[in-house]
Amino acid sequence: MLEPGLVHSQIWKAIWHSPIPGLTRRGGTVTSPASGTLRFTPTVQDLNLYISDPIIGLRPNDVIAFSGFTLADDRSTGCQAVLKETPNRFELPILNVAADHLDLATLPDSPNSIGFHPDCPKFGAVVEVRTAADKPWLVLGGDTLVGRTGNGLTFQVHERRFDYPRNTYSSDPTKPPFPSRANDVSHSFRISGTEPTTPGFLFSWTMDSGLLALTSRDTGTAGLLAGYATAVYSYSSPRSTNLVFTSVTGVNEVLQVDPSLLTTTLVYYR
Repeated sequence: MLEPGLVHSQIWKAIWHSPIPGLTRRGGTVTSPASGTLRFTPTVQDLNLYISDPIIGLRPNDVIAFSGFTLADDRSTGCQAVLKETPNRFELPILNVAADHLDLATLPDSPNSIGFHPDCPKFGAVVEVRTAADKPWLVLGGDTLVGRTGNGLTFQVHERRFDYPRNTYSSDPTKPPFPSRANDVSHSFRISGTEPTTPGFLFSWTMDSGLLALTSRDTGTAGLLAGYATAVYSYSSPRSTNLVFTSVTGVNEVLQVDPSLLTTTLVYYR
């Protein structure tokens, strides 16, 4: 949903199971504190920064993928099997987050794939932490993190913009805010439907600033006179369900358009 006004030209992206910036490559050690649980302890223990961050909000049920494995002196069969793992083959859900470690669930075997429940007391690993849980989509405006959202949730994008004055911007309709001081919702969107299955799946959209004036050209008159268009108004009735009107300065016209039949239903009124 778009709001009237001039916004920043920007490419927006929403990424499913996105790598979390700052946690895309973290080295550390993996141990097994309990049956069915792995504990990843990073070398740099600053996870509380990501847990308390208002945008990232690292939380249980986010996931990690293993990008690589190392061993020290343990040459047992179970530890050697870890070295043969394919990087990023699976994701493990995070059971608990702490400032100095992440507790992970192991992956059981299934009829169609081998799980990950290593018989190795300790090994080194490089992990990639990704968004999942209740808000698996990471939203970016350009290269700037904006927030996280989930399936069926409405996400509002806020930014400073130049508004077309509207009474609805103020509780006092006689005193709307100055257009250059408005700071409101640029647009909002909602992701719905079947979730992707491939981490890193994304879709993107582009917002135009609206700084260029809208123009219309009258092809029905000699000289192809052009003029600036005023506001565009939609119209619907039981007889005409889909009409759009705009006036064109300079040629003293009102244009009527049926968007569904745009090439054949342009009507001029003088």
